[in-house]
Amino acid sequence: MDDLLNIATWAVNGVAAVNWGLQEATDTNLLTDTLSLDPGAAGIVYIIIGLSGVLGLYQLVEAEYME
Repeated sequence: MDDLLNIATWAVNGVAAVNWGLQEATDTNLLTDTLSLDPGAAGIVYIIIGLSGVLGLYQLVEAEYME
């Protein structure tokens, strides 16, 4: 189960990083432009991405300093 959570966390964080880069480079937002999400639904997805980022940081700190 931990492996699946790690994979999901890093996959979401990777997609978020690509989205952020595209937003700055080409003014394209994957969520609203490509997937046609309305701003309300995109806001919920951004909250999930933020939680995934916090979880990813926790996993990194735990692996480096808590073992």
